[in-house]
Amino acid sequence: MKRCIRGEALLVAAGFMLSLSGCGGRSTAPQPGPAELQSRVDSASHADTTTAAAAMTAPGGYSWQVLPTCFVLQPDGWEAKVTDHTQNGVRHYYWATSPEDFSAERPFETGFSVEILFGGGINGTSADALAATVLTPWYEKFGKKMTKAELYEESAHNGYRMYRFQYEDTSATPVLKVQKYLVADSFDFSVTIFTFESPVEEWGKNWGEFGQMLMDNVGL
Repeated sequence: MKRCIRGEALLVAAGFMLSLSGCGGRSTAPQPGPAELQSRVDSASHADTTTAAAAMTAPGGYSWQVLPTCFVLQPDGWEAKVTDHTQNGVRHYYWATSPEDFSAERPFETGFSVEILFGGGINGTSADALAATVLTPWYEKFGKKMTKAELYEESAHNGYRMYRFQYEDTSATPVLKVQKYLVADSFDFSVTIFTFESPVEEWGKNWGEFGQMLMDNVGL
Protein backbone atom coordinates (compact mmCIF):
# COMPACT_ATOMS: atom_id res chain seq x y z
CA MET A 1 0.00 0.00 0.00
CA LYS A 2 1.50 3.32 -1.00
CA ARG A 3 1.14 5.89 1.75
CA CYS A 4 1.11 9.65 1.35
CA ILE A 5 2.04 12.57 3.52
CA ARG A 6 0.93 16.16 3.83
CA GLY A 7 3.21 19.00 4.83
CA GLU A 8 6.15 20.65 3.10
CA ALA A 9 8.35 20.14 6.17
CA LEU A 10 8.18 16.38 5.64
CA LEU A 11 8.16 16.28 1.85
CA VAL A 12 11.89 15.76 1.46
CA ALA A 13 12.11 13.14 4.21
CA ALA A 14 9.06 11.13 3.23
CA GLY A 15 8.94 11.56 -0.51
CA PHE A 16 5.15 11.80 -0.64
CA MET A 17 2.66 14.61 -0.10
CA LEU A 18 -1.09 14.36 0.28
CA SER A 19 -2.33 17.55 -1.33
CA LEU A 20 -4.36 18.93 -4.20
CA SER A 21 -1.64 17.63 -6.54
CA GLY A 22 -2.39 14.05 -5.48
CA CYS A 23 -0.43 11.03 -4.32
CA GLY A 24 0.36 7.41 -5.14
CA GLY A 25 -1.78 5.06 -7.20
CA ARG A 26 -4.26 2.47 -5.95
CA SER A 27 -4.48 -1.24 -6.68
CA THR A 28 -7.30 -2.42 -8.95
CA ALA A 29 -7.15 -6.01 -7.69
CA PRO A 30 -10.43 -7.64 -6.49
CA GLN A 31 -11.23 -6.65 -2.93
CA PRO A 32 -11.89 -9.09 -0.04
CA GLY A 33 -15.01 -8.98 2.12
CA PRO A 34 -15.54 -6.28 4.76
CA ALA A 35 -14.19 -8.12 7.82
CA GLU A 36 -11.15 -9.53 6.01
CA LEU A 37 -10.49 -6.19 4.31
CA GLN A 38 -10.63 -4.22 7.56
CA SER A 39 -8.26 -6.69 9.23
CA ARG A 40 -5.79 -6.36 6.37
CA VAL A 41 -6.09 -2.58 6.30
CA ASP A 42 -5.55 -2.30 10.06
CA SER A 43 -2.41 -4.44 9.86
CA ALA A 44 -1.03 -2.88 6.68
CA SER A 45 -1.81 0.67 7.71
CA HIS A 46 -0.22 0.18 11.11
CA ALA A 47 2.89 -1.38 9.59
CA ASP A 48 3.23 1.31 6.92
CA THR A 49 2.66 4.28 9.20
CA THR A 50 4.88 2.87 11.92
CA THR A 51 7.71 2.34 9.42
CA ALA A 52 7.26 5.79 7.91
CA ALA A 53 7.12 7.51 11.29
CA ALA A 54 10.21 5.64 12.51
CA ALA A 55 12.13 6.72 9.41
CA MET A 56 11.65 10.41 10.14
CA THR A 57 12.90 12.61 12.95
CA ALA A 58 10.13 14.60 14.61
CA PRO A 59 10.65 18.36 14.93
CA GLY A 60 12.10 19.50 18.24
CA GLY A 61 9.47 19.50 20.97
CA TYR A 62 7.30 16.91 19.22
CA SER A 63 7.01 13.14 18.86
CA TRP A 64 5.26 10.96 16.28
CA GLN A 65 2.11 9.14 17.34
CA VAL A 66 0.92 6.24 15.15
CA LEU A 67 -2.88 5.88 14.85
CA PRO A 68 -4.90 3.29 12.86
CA THR A 69 -4.89 5.20 9.53
CA CYS A 70 -2.23 7.85 10.02
CA PHE A 71 0.60 9.26 12.07
CA VAL A 72 0.60 12.70 13.64
CA LEU A 73 2.72 14.93 15.81
CA GLN A 74 2.14 15.39 19.53
CA PRO A 75 3.75 18.31 21.40
CA ASP A 76 5.93 17.27 24.31
CA GLY A 77 4.13 17.61 27.61
CA TRP A 78 0.63 17.46 26.13
CA GLU A 79 -1.79 14.89 27.55
CA ALA A 80 -3.37 12.41 25.11
CA LYS A 81 -6.51 10.29 25.44
CA VAL A 82 -8.15 7.64 23.22
CA THR A 83 -11.64 6.22 22.85
CA ASP A 84 -12.62 3.40 20.48
CA HIS A 85 -16.13 2.02 19.99
CA THR A 86 -18.54 0.76 17.32
CA GLN A 87 -21.95 2.32 16.71
CA ASN A 88 -24.46 1.32 14.00
CA GLY A 89 -21.82 -0.77 12.26
CA VAL A 90 -19.29 2.06 12.12
CA ARG A 91 -16.12 2.00 14.18
CA HIS A 92 -15.33 5.35 15.83
CA TYR A 93 -11.72 5.86 16.89
CA TYR A 94 -10.90 9.17 18.60
CA TRP A 95 -7.49 10.44 19.73
CA ALA A 96 -6.98 13.86 21.29
CA THR A 97 -4.13 15.81 22.84
CA SER A 98 -4.03 19.11 24.69
CA PRO A 99 -1.90 21.04 27.17
CA GLU A 100 -5.02 21.13 29.39
CA ASP A 101 -6.46 18.56 31.76
CA PHE A 102 -9.51 17.40 29.80
CA SER A 103 -12.18 14.69 29.68
CA ALA A 104 -15.41 13.87 27.87
CA GLU A 105 -17.24 15.90 30.48
CA ARG A 106 -14.74 18.75 30.35
CA PRO A 107 -13.49 19.30 26.77
CA PHE A 108 -10.33 21.26 26.15
CA GLU A 109 -10.34 24.78 24.73
CA THR A 110 -7.02 24.40 22.91
CA GLY A 111 -6.04 21.08 21.42
CA PHE A 112 -5.59 18.75 18.47
CA SER A 113 -7.71 15.69 17.73
CA VAL A 114 -8.03 12.91 15.18
CA GLU A 115 -11.33 11.11 14.62
CA ILE A 116 -11.36 8.03 12.38
CA LEU A 117 -14.52 6.35 11.07
CA PHE A 118 -14.37 2.89 9.47
CA GLY A 119 -17.32 1.99 7.27
CA GLY A 120 -16.87 -1.77 6.96
CA GLY A 121 -15.77 -2.20 3.36
CA ILE A 122 -17.55 -2.89 0.10
CA ASN A 123 -20.75 -4.14 1.75
CA GLY A 124 -20.65 -1.41 4.35
CA THR A 125 -20.51 2.37 4.13
CA SER A 126 -18.47 4.03 1.38
CA ALA A 127 -15.96 6.74 2.17
CA ASP A 128 -18.12 9.39 0.48
CA ALA A 129 -21.15 8.30 2.52
CA LEU A 130 -19.04 8.37 5.68
CA ALA A 131 -17.91 11.89 4.80
CA ALA A 132 -21.55 12.88 4.43
CA THR A 133 -22.35 11.46 7.88
CA VAL A 134 -19.72 13.82 9.27
CA LEU A 135 -20.46 16.92 7.21
CA THR A 136 -24.28 16.84 7.27
CA PRO A 137 -24.72 17.02 11.07
CA TRP A 138 -21.84 19.51 11.22
CA TYR A 139 -23.69 21.87 8.89
CA GLU A 140 -26.93 21.31 10.81
CA LYS A 141 -25.27 21.98 14.16
CA PHE A 142 -23.09 24.91 13.22
CA GLY A 143 -24.93 26.42 10.26
CA LYS A 144 -26.62 29.07 12.42
CA LYS A 145 -24.03 29.21 15.17
CA MET A 146 -20.82 29.85 13.31
CA THR A 147 -19.22 32.92 11.85
CA LYS A 148 -16.39 33.52 9.40
CA ALA A 149 -16.88 30.02 8.00
CA GLU A 150 -14.76 29.12 5.03
CA LEU A 151 -14.38 25.94 3.00
CA TYR A 152 -11.07 26.67 1.42
CA GLU A 153 -9.99 23.28 0.09
CA GLU A 154 -12.12 20.62 -1.56
CA SER A 155 -10.62 18.08 -3.90
CA ALA A 156 -10.76 14.48 -5.07
CA HIS A 157 -7.85 12.41 -6.33
CA ASN A 158 -6.90 8.73 -6.55
CA GLY A 159 -9.60 7.49 -4.22
CA TYR A 160 -9.27 10.35 -1.73
CA ARG A 161 -11.86 13.06 -1.18
CA MET A 162 -10.47 15.92 0.88
CA TYR A 163 -12.01 18.91 2.63
CA ARG A 164 -10.25 21.55 4.70
CA PHE A 165 -12.21 24.35 6.34
CA GLN A 166 -12.17 26.78 9.24
CA TYR A 167 -14.88 28.52 11.26
CA GLU A 168 -15.65 30.21 14.56
CA ASP A 169 -17.91 28.27 16.91
CA THR A 170 -20.04 30.91 18.60
CA SER A 171 -21.96 28.27 20.57
CA ALA A 172 -18.86 27.68 22.72
CA THR A 173 -17.72 29.75 25.69
CA PRO A 174 -15.23 31.19 25.00
CA VAL A 175 -15.84 31.41 21.26
CA LEU A 176 -13.53 28.95 19.50
CA LYS A 177 -11.79 29.07 16.15
CA VAL A 178 -11.73 25.59 14.63
CA GLN A 179 -9.87 24.21 11.62
CA LYS A 180 -10.73 20.77 10.23
CA TYR A 181 -9.07 18.63 7.59
CA LEU A 182 -11.22 15.69 6.49
CA VAL A 183 -9.91 12.87 4.28
CA ALA A 184 -12.32 10.23 2.95
CA ASP A 185 -10.41 7.21 1.63
CA SER A 186 -12.33 4.90 -0.72
CA PHE A 187 -9.49 2.35 -0.61
CA ASP A 188 -9.81 1.44 3.06
CA PHE A 189 -13.37 2.79 3.46
CA SER A 190 -12.41 5.27 6.16
CA VAL A 191 -12.75 8.93 6.99
CA THR A 192 -10.06 10.65 9.03
CA ILE A 193 -10.79 14.08 10.53
CA PHE A 194 -7.94 16.19 11.87
CA THR A 195 -9.01 19.15 14.05
CA PHE A 196 -7.18 21.99 15.75
CA GLU A 197 -9.14 24.42 17.91
CA SER A 198 -8.39 27.32 20.21
CA PRO A 199 -10.18 30.34 21.69
CA VAL A 200 -10.46 33.09 19.09
CA GLU A 201 -8.55 35.54 21.25
CA GLU A 202 -5.62 33.13 21.53
CA TRP A 203 -5.75 31.74 17.99
CA GLY A 204 -2.87 33.72 16.52
CA LYS A 205 -0.47 32.63 19.25
CA ASN A 206 -1.63 29.00 19.45
CA TRP A 207 -1.86 28.52 15.68
CA GLY A 208 1.62 29.94 15.19
CA GLU A 209 3.14 27.91 18.02
CA PHE A 210 1.31 24.59 17.56
CA GLY A 211 -1.65 24.51 15.18
CA GLN A 212 0.09 24.97 11.85
CA MET A 213 2.77 22.43 12.71
CA LEU A 214 0.16 19.84 13.74
CA MET A 215 -2.26 20.36 10.85
CA ASP A 216 0.33 20.68 8.06
CA ASN A 217 2.36 17.61 9.03
CA VAL A 218 0.03 14.63 8.80
CA GLY A 219 1.08 11.20 7.48
CA LEU A 220 -1.49 8.96 5.80
